[in-house]
Amino acid sequence: MLIVHSTTYQAYAHLVHELMNALIEDRVPWPNALTLANWTCVGLCAHQSALQGGEIVRLAEFTLP
Repeated sequence: MLIVHSTTYQAYAHLVHELMNALIEDRVPWPNALTLANWTCVGLCAHQSALQGGEIVRLAEFTLP
């Protein structure tokens, strides 16, 4: 059984809403794919760092400067 916390659901709802509006309005959504990949990478590295006792974990090369 999948349990989704309400705050997680709300974040996804806003992203889906923005994506649908961008498609209807023929524009690039914000956040775009590169920004979302960057945010995800930062979160994964932060988690990995925490699991390693706060050790510095370098971001992937594709992340934004």
